[in-house]
Amino acid sequence: MRGEGNCKNEAVDYDVDKISARHLLDVRSAVKAVLFTTLVFAVGESNARGRDHDPLDAATTEVPFFADVSAAHRRATELVDCVQLDTAKKDAEFRLSWTTQRMSVRDLERHERVLEGLKAMIEKLEAEQACAGLTVEEANSHVYPTLLAAANLGDASAAACYASAVAPLPKGQNSREDIQAFRTNANAFVKNGIDNGDWRFVEIMTQATGKLGHRYDWFGHLEPPTREQGYRYRKLLRLAATGNLANDLDDELSLLGAHLSPEVVQAMNRQAQNDFDAHFRNSRRLTERPRACEVDAGGF
Repeated sequence: MRGEGNCKNEAVDYDVDKISARHLLDVRSAVKAVLFTTLVFAVGESNARGRDHDPLDAATTEVPFFADVSAAHRRATELVDCVQLDTAKKDAEFRLSWTTQRMSVRDLERHERVLEGLKAMIEKLEAEQACAGLTVEEANSHVYPTLLAAANLGDASAAACYASAVAPLPKGQNSREDIQAFRTNANAFVKNGIDNGDWRFVEIMTQATGKLGHRYDWFGHLEPPTREQGYRYRKLLRLAATGNLANDLDDELSLLGAHLSPEVVQAMNRQAQNDFDAHFRNSRRLTERPRACEVDAGGF
């Protein structure tokens, strides 16, 4: 697996009273074990399918028809679970290749939390047999049309998954027209979600705007990447944040704010406060970043 060699016998420089080096190594080992198990399972399943496997038509891009929102949600859940399992494994492998020698205590703690979260997600999705009877390529090809169908039937979770760009646009579905159609749909879902006080759509916009954490790909330009908008949506999250999330957002706001004038910072603070008062005043406090496409007992 990628990064395996880089994770052994690392010299970690941090305050042992605040975070345990041994615990971090245990987390890394546990993630590696989960990844190895899922790799063996995936290879075995692929071999078992053999040539008798009848894949879905990869060229099908039309929005499918579903009798009701429940049917659309069930199918979308199957596809999203498979996509997220593949993404989580790749993300875990990538993060295991990181060196921690120069990380601050807070960065190490954040790194550990992310690895633990990825481990939990992989275990959960594997226990639910994500990708059973389905290839990752098939899931990627059909996930957006299916999410769009569910969202058009009123499924807010599907709209959030769609707008979050849960997977890259597949080959054959990533033309300029396809990308523009995605942005049009995603922006409409985001506006409606924020108007309805849904924190998932605020989190989406912290990834779609602003240079800090901005995704420089086809998704990352739902709006032009500006520090102003990146600051605005993080400030909106901060108004409901507590604990580690509040600390993380304070760090991000400090970095973005250092490149903005005091007048712009004040204007973005006012916009965030206005959005909070209009749409989120009675919402729950946030202890972690909202997951736009969350895996839970009822699906995404």
